Amino acid sequence: MKRIQLQSVIDYFSTLLKHYQAIQQKFQIPSLYKIVGKEICKDTSNELFVIQVYGKNVFLRMTSKELAADDKMLSGFSPLDVRTITYFACKEHIESNAQKAPHSNRNVLYRVIAMTFSRRHKKQMLVIEQENKAEIISDSVANISKNPEMIDGFSSRDAHRIGYAAGIEATLDKPKS
Repeated sequence: MKRIQLQSVIDYFSTLLKHYQAIQQKFQIPSLYKIVGKEICKDTSNELFVIQVYGKNVFLRMTSKELAADDKMLSGFSPLDVRTITYFACKEHIESNAQKAPHSNRNVLYRVIAMTFSRRHKKQMLVIEQENKAEIISDSVANISKNPEMIDGFSSRDAHRIGYAAGIEATLDKPKS
């Protein structure tokens, strides 16, 4: 007897839960905006989102940066659309920064003009130009590679070349056992 009563109580609550979910879905307000596509602007070559206003045959075209900057409009999208918009806005931001500074954002103070070998010193020598001054520096690879402040002043390519040359020289100078 108790088993039948328990089952009827479970069925009652199950039916009640289904009705509650149906009512909740009926009154749930959908997103005000929906992303329906993506296209390239012919004038600016920017990627634009094609956005439909809910329940209307109205379409807006905006970049991901414009959408991400407008909090009021962004709140009208579904969570999935918000994620898509922020993803593309971040992607555009990173790409635009990479185009502004393609190599790095280091402050280049020195530039390697030449690498030579000095017979007198029996070492590789560097001829370096200071960017802001009309001054030329000539010193050994070993001395320059031991100066971290100076290495920071080179482009990443020149710093790599100096480090590689210093490594080769150190390997060759190493006494054989």
